[in-house]
Amino acid sequence: LDGNGEILWSKSVNRYAEPEEVEKRWQQLEALPTLRRPGDESPWERIAANVDLGKDVLKLKGQLRDRKPLAASCKGEAFGTYVVEWRHRRTGGSGSVSLRIDEIEALDGGLTRTIRRLSISAQPQAGESLRQSLLRLGDRPQQIRVTVTPVAGLEAEVAVALRPLNFPSKNLIRFDGLYRGRMTEKVRANPPVKLEMFINVGETSSGFFTTRRADSYALVNGRMFESEPGLLNGRWFGSGNFFMTDTFESIPCWVELTLPRKQVVSHIVIAENPSLKRVDTLSVDAYVETRENRKNLSDYEKRQVQRGFWLNVARDRDNRRFYNVYKLKKPVFTRRLRVYVLAGSSSISEIEVYGALPEYLRKKARREP
Repeated sequence: LDGNGEILWSKSVNRYAEPEEVEKRWQQLEALPTLRRPGDESPWERIAANVDLGKDVLKLKGQLRDRKPLAASCKGEAFGTYVVEWRHRRTGGSGSVSLRIDEIEALDGGLTRTIRRLSISAQPQAGESLRQSLLRLGDRPQQIRVTVTPVAGLEAEVAVALRPLNFPSKNLIRFDGLYRGRMTEKVRANPPVKLEMFINVGETSSGFFTTRRADSYALVNGRMFESEPGLLNGRWFGSGNFFMTDTFESIPCWVELTLPRKQVVSHIVIAENPSLKRVDTLSVDAYVETRENRKNLSDYEKRQVQRGFWLNVARDRDNRRFYNVYKLKKPVFTRRLRVYVLAGSSSISEIEVYGALPEYLRKKARREP
């Protein structure tokens, strides 16, 4: 495409070509003067395009002067993710203004604890400016408290909005209690997901085979955007010795998720540790089982593994964001997913899966007895 979006030329890419030829073709495509290159899209536009943003639940707006802070509180949802929209405009004086967001966590015995979730500052200008960020809560949020504080001599108009991400269902692979390192026997016997990390096993010069080192279940404990000791800063694999000091990244690699039964999947969330390098190229596949059309099957044939194929449902290239929501073009009915890390760093810290029947199918189900 040219700068106006007109087609200059088109060519089919042979999916069975050699990797070097495919990579060369990708470079040619990315060098074209397209309207928007990979990675140029605003992360906030991308989130809004893939999941519904709810209405502002905070409604904090006012005038700052005489170093008097503005504050407001609202109710928080367990494991809720919010887009923070902070608007500010200087009306007098000069200086900076800070925004602080605390989570009031409910503890046993009626006690509470304050956790600082976000703290940023800005220099208001004569024109209105907008700054956006992400807020993630824990498993027992009682309240969200937002405070905006100016320095002496600054007068400014500010407004803070908290807009929740409204996914179509609860997280299908969340473990109850794993956020606090606990797992009940009921959940242990029937886990919502089984996770495994893989690389192509190879023999090193010392004769050891590579083995898995990281705790894969740290990917579903709800501690998004936090540094997880069990994930070893992305160095998921290590040599075959007894100690865990010899760990390293091995790209490409993948995480396989197996659900106890087939579910409708429409959204996949992949979050990374913000302090690490990004996953550059990523792909998500779902295992789709084919419909059984054979007749007069023997007992042995009925016990065979279900036939099917891996279907690519999401992919990303030149990723620069630490939080990505992938909305599938069409929901899939599956119990197995694979997240491939093909380039960059294995810095994934959290995986979430959401899904619900499409609206037209829900209406049909309600009509049928």
